[in-house]
Amino acid sequence: MKYNRDSEKMGTAPISGLLLKLSIPSILAALVNNLYNVVDSIFVAQLNEKALTALSLAAPIQILIAALGAGMATGINAVISRSLGEKNDDAVKAAVKASIFLAGCSYLLILIMQFVLLRPFFAWQTKDVEILKYGIAYLQVCMLFSFGCMLQWVFDRFLISTGKTSCFMVSLASASITNLILDPILIFGRFGFPALGITGAGYATVIGQIVGAVVSILLNVYKNKEIPISVTWKPEKKALAGILKVGFPAALMHGMTSVSGMLINAVLIGFSSTAVAIYGICLKIQNVFMVVPHGIDLAMTPIVAYNFGAKKPKREKQAFGWGMIYSMVFMAFAVLFLEIFPQKILLLFNASQHMLSMGATAIRILALSMFISVYSLLLGAVLQALGKGVSSMLLTIARQMIFLLPLVFLFKMTNQVSVIWFAFPIAEILGALVGLYYHKKYFSFHATTQLVSEQKKEPDIAEINHFINRTNKAKG
Repeated sequence: MKYNRDSEKMGTAPISGLLLKLSIPSILAALVNNLYNVVDSIFVAQLNEKALTALSLAAPIQILIAALGAGMATGINAVISRSLGEKNDDAVKAAVKASIFLAGCSYLLILIMQFVLLRPFFAWQTKDVEILKYGIAYLQVCMLFSFGCMLQWVFDRFLISTGKTSCFMVSLASASITNLILDPILIFGRFGFPALGITGAGYATVIGQIVGAVVSILLNVYKNKEIPISVTWKPEKKALAGILKVGFPAALMHGMTSVSGMLINAVLIGFSSTAVAIYGICLKIQNVFMVVPHGIDLAMTPIVAYNFGAKKPKREKQAFGWGMIYSMVFMAFAVLFLEIFPQKILLLFNASQHMLSMGATAIRILALSMFISVYSLLLGAVLQALGKGVSSMLLTIARQMIFLLPLVFLFKMTNQVSVIWFAFPIAEILGALVGLYYHKKYFSFHATTQLVSEQKKEPDIAEINHFINRTNKAKG
């Protein structure tokens, strides 16, 4: 296998410029991707508020589907980038085969979930027949055709692992643009197509994912020669274990976000369906503004993993440091925007006066939560890249489960929905304190490793010089 400059620059190029170069294509692609999710909701909101509420209730299941893909992607990213750093051809080939095998397994699991869990899930979330009908119709389509989503997760990560984020941008943008074009056509009926309502939004989503998967596969075949594409039904156990070691905790982390979302929706719907719709809007708006930290997260993971494999701890630290600087500066402006214009954002979703008054407070409070979460997000990416998936998982458990959910249920007792929103920034502050523990442990470990390495080198050089001097004296 040829190790060209696309992967080797991970270990040689200046980190500040490298991180920007790798992250900007991911940020642009993710921006398009998240904007289509927002536009999706804007179109659905034109049907009625119940359709928008159904979309919000469906979000945790979609997060659960994404958790399977994100878990695989995280494991793939770490294992392949580390193997490239070690110049281990066989490990790269084995990881690629295992990755494609896992994509197929994930799709089968989603199909089982559709037949077993879908209707009971919505029946538990709401008793409103119309919301129930909307939600089931939308998710049935998304789950039945989710093979495109799973394949795109895997093949996009092959591109990211070798530093080809511009190709990743093309793949993700192709999926997003396809969805944006099809949304109004299939939801409202245009150019001779029937008006399918919320089901049309589901078809637009899955067709976009399939287009993105096809584009990603072609880009890997023709542009990513460092990744040998091949399929097997019997992947190497070592390769599977390597991906799952990092990927399974990552999937659990995203899965916890899904469970957390379900339980929070269950609390909010006790106040009103409007509160659920507002929470769904907040999540989509948050995803749009979080594209910068997430894009930096994606770029930082292969950089850290590569330099971990190449035994360059100083570059790992630099990647995290520059990632924090870039992310926090951007998020400061994002929070300022959300604090000033929350009502204008809500009007895009056909908000009633009641939704405007309730939603403005939610957006302003959750904006602070979003800013605080950046530290834990980037630290979690570093831990995953180093193969410390369990530590990253525990950090997310602390934020999403140990702190957030108890606070939500505690604040519910006030019978004021506006008070519940404060649970989010408080949970992120407490989660950041847990992150500080892992941060200190991580940097102490590498400082010790580096010191031991330096101490080992000095005696070796001294011994060699002493041997040369003794040899010269003997000859004299």
